[in-house]
Amino acid sequence: GKRYLLYFGTLNVLKGLLSIAEILHDLLSLYSDLYFVFVGKDARFNGGFSVVDHLYSSAQEHKNKIVYLGTQKHEKLYPIISHAEAVVLPSRIDNFPNACLESMANERIVIGTRGTSFEQLIEDGQNGFLCEADNATSLLASVQKALEISPEIKRIMGAAAKRRVEELKPEIVA
Repeated sequence: GKRYLLYFGTLNVLKGLLSIAEILHDLLSLYSDLYFVFVGKDARFNGGFSVVDHLYSSAQEHKNKIVYLGTQKHEKLYPIISHAEAVVLPSRIDNFPNACLESMANERIVIGTRGTSFEQLIEDGQNGFLCEADNATSLLASVQKALEISPEIKRIMGAAAKRRVEELKPEIVA
């Protein structure tokens, strides 16, 4: 029943979690009804600090709007995906990301990064949004675009995302 953004996958530096941490306070300050949900295995960085602890710390007074669910089986994960406002995947490096495919198949808008293979799946502004890798300003702007579009445009973009994934079926691609 809450309005939320979602990140799922391993919570580590290469997947762009430090960029998310950098925007959390400003983002959650701008949108008082918004939560940010994280699903996946917590990783360590900089000598053993927890990424999840860093996310809570970065949110400051909004840490109560960070929801960490740990690792989830797919039957529990898919409903979480399907109710998200958008899925935020600001990876620094990726190769045809499954999290992006699963999100798009569930008609969710994905915010991904340019130059990391997301542009092979996402047409910026048509079926998702692209931002620059390791650029918190660009990430925040793309997240705001996703949050501020009308429900009708969001539905149209979600349907376009699903169509894009369907174009990748083996019987079509092969």
